[in-house]
Amino acid sequence: MSKTMLVQLTVEELEQMIARAVGSAAPSLPRYLRPGECAKWLGCTEAAIRKWCKSSGMPFVQLGKERRFEPAEVISWMRARGRPLDSSAPPVRTPSLRVIRPTRK
Repeated sequence: MSKTMLVQLTVEELEQMIARAVGSAAPSLPRYLRPGECAKWLGCTEAAIRKWCKSSGMPFVQLGKERRFEPAEVISWMRARGRPLDSSAPPVRTPSLRVIRPTRK
């Protein structure tokens, strides 16, 4: 009688196992971002991400009820809209400066 074993692997571990099994010809799986991660990466709000998906054709993958974003597709989409991004590093939003006045006691 054979025994069955359940093993949980991360995506990276699975990619390594596939690469060892088939050699270096195994394609790497793309990293998909959640809406919050994508918004943080682009320096905008999740509401803006939802709006762009609905009205501007921002590319996403639907996984059940969840949307996921492939960075390379988002970069291509942004460039096509005239907003070039550096694919090597996500854009960083410069925080706005706010004057804080001391309170009177």
